[in-house]
Amino acid sequence: MVCQKEASRYGRSNSIGAQFCGHCRAVRQKQELICKLGITLLFRMDRSNELRRAMDLHFTRLMTHELKEDFPMLRLHKSIEAYRIVAAFKTVPQSQRLEIGLAHAPNSQPKTERQRGLRQAFFNRTHGHTLAELNAMSFDPVLLEPEYETGPGQGGDEFVNLVRRTQERLTKREIIREFSAALQAGYEPVLPRCREGPSLYEATTELGNWNLTTHFDFGGEFQFDCRFSLRHQKSNESVIFTPARLFGFGDLLQWDDVTRATLEQDATKALHMCLAIRAFIKSIVTEANL
Repeated sequence: MVCQKEASRYGRSNSIGAQFCGHCRAVRQKQELICKLGITLLFRMDRSNELRRAMDLHFTRLMTHELKEDFPMLRLHKSIEAYRIVAAFKTVPQSQRLEIGLAHAPNSQPKTERQRGLRQAFFNRTHGHTLAELNAMSFDPVLLEPEYETGPGQGGDEFVNLVRRTQERLTKREIIREFSAALQAGYEPVLPRCREGPSLYEATTELGNWNLTTHFDFGGEFQFDCRFSLRHQKSNESVIFTPARLFGFGDLLQWDDVTRATLEQDATKALHMCLAIRAFIKSIVTEANL
């Protein structure tokens, strides 16, 4: 390629000077950069699309499996909110549970008006009654109809739980010691503390070309929480998973019902929950074939 601007300066016979002029190099470099950026963008878009497709598929499978097998993963949560969600599903006839579950599944497809109405109605039923009331309602399941469900209005379960925790005085240090031992024995042998705070720990696992970082949080008003950050080794962007988001319930499943009497069993439940979620995310990566 000969730059016309430089050819006129040096003369058309001086092709060497024109071939290697700064203007030509800059043009070629810009073209190469645009090409590389385009290829990278297409690669990222393709990777993102495949990951999203696999996530949609597995979110649907997970919710279907939970409903069919009586909520094995949800029942691992030592959380008042998790108890109420399971109990609220029991208040609905078996024939409607899958529809409600899939309305919550966090896939990328837009929710229909019917699904949005069911989500709000389920939230209202879950938070409009105490756990004891929901358990009683399960003996005579009633169809969920958005227009007939009243809004949230009770906080009795949380108050009773707060009183129990205040009286028991189970410390964060006791919970961290027991949970860390279980997680180090069965999840990752090393759990370094995060720089963000003394109650935050993390562990990173390689899943092929991906890194999965699990964050364990013992701070705040709750007793235990975790989240999972999936990042491709060639990207700075992460996909965040939390136990509640797997089912489309936001971030409402922080643990608040760990007791001293069940501390060892609760630590084992935390381990099993984290292992199950890690296996779930690994299956997504395998499905996406990335």
